Amino acid sequence: MKFYDRKARDLEQNFFTLSENPAIVTVGEHVDAASVSQGAFGIYAGSPCAMLFLPPDSPLCGLLHVGGACSVSFFDNPICRDRLAALTESVRLEAAGLSAAWEDGTPYCEQADTVLLCRCICTCQMEHSEQRAVGFLCAISRTLRKRPGFRERLVGCC
Repeated sequence: MKFYDRKARDLEQNFFTLSENPAIVTVGEHVDAASVSQGAFGIYAGSPCAMLFLPPDSPLCGLLHVGGACSVSFFDNPICRDRLAALTESVRLEAAGLSAAWEDGTPYCEQADTVLLCRCICTCQMEHSEQRAVGFLCAISRTLRKRPGFRERLVGCC
């Protein structure tokens, strides 16, 4: 199915707040992926950004680096939830029964309904109570949607 370009500033949902919309981050030439349970949208230095939080032991933490490209894929289809659960056990997209596509040299999940193409601009170690995480601030360079008529405005972002 064809993807349509959208500006990040034109998206209406904050996808990270929709619990029924699982998200995965994909990075690298071998299409390594992991599910992202926490994140946020916002503006940093005048540009739309996504903040991703991964456990420090996630294999993706070693692959995401400042200046590196990544994608964040969101799914409207609940059928993908079981496949995404497999990403907690394996970091390869195809191991979860999902396929990769490439845009501007960045891998993303072909079954996704919305894809954010990003570039990591900074990382930070975070600790709150007993929980630890690595935060990745990623500038959103392009947004792809499968359905062009879908409501499109990033809530609380722009």
